[in-house]
Amino acid sequence: MSCNCSDFGNINNTLSTIQTNFNDLSGNILYNYNQLTRVLSQQSNIINTISNSNSNILSNYLIIPNSSNVFIKNLFITDTNMNINNDIFLSNVITLNTNNGTTGQALLSTGNSSIPTWDSVIYKGIPISMSGIGTIQFTNIPSWVHQISIIINGASTATGGDPFIQVGTSSGYVTSGYLGSIRGNDGPAGQIYSNDVRLWNNTAWASTNIFYLIITFYLINTNTWSFELLSSRSDAAYVSNGAGSITLGSTLDKIRVYTGSGASPDLFDSGSININYN
Repeated sequence: MSCNCSDFGNINNTLSTIQTNFNDLSGNILYNYNQLTRVLSQQSNIINTISNSNSNILSNYLIIPNSSNVFIKNLFITDTNMNINNDIFLSNVITLNTNNGTTGQALLSTGNSSIPTWDSVIYKGIPISMSGIGTIQFTNIPSWVHQISIIINGASTATGGDPFIQVGTSSGYVTSGYLGSIRGNDGPAGQIYSNDVRLWNNTAWASTNIFYLIITFYLINTNTWSFELLSSRSDAAYVSNGAGSITLGSTLDKIRVYTGSGASPDLFDSGSININYN
């Protein structure tokens, strides 16, 4: 039997080629497996790191908040070598403005397309001296407020003008529509509210009268406010109590306290006043 040695050479070359291709294929499979493992490991490290920072993973996106911005990055964008590339990350960043508020503030509004709005839960004003002033105004009251208190401490008037209070909106102060009444133990009959809220029952107010008062307004439904007041004097054992309501045409944003009215304006000559709201 004869043997053709060239056939053995061809077979050997073929086997060598097959071995080379197999090695290349094995190497590519191992390389791709290692690359995929590395990518998954990187993603896992990112997710773990950010999750430990109280971030949220939504679908294929990673949301990374910091003190001023929120970055939204697609986790599954890679380059041709399956690397997570910082340049690619940066080219796929959406920056959203945020507002985290401060300790003690309340969240007023939020939404997918709006920046969260915060404000103080309780506003405590700074006492204002009433001496030499005829009208004290509190303006720019926030629209979210549902309770307002005015506090007066040791006030008197120069020539005996009566003290009053009115509320207002962006259209101005409301000068009619006040409902309710006030009554005291100093003799005169009670008086019904109409154009304003009288803070003391006695119409014969004297410059020597010194009074203390708190009046609180409560929002009971859209633009309707109920109120209650208690006032007393330190120069005599008298008190006055009142209650009522006022319905406004729009949002309350201001309050004024004044003494005297019409042709008889007056000035406070002592005392302090403050406002609290929440």
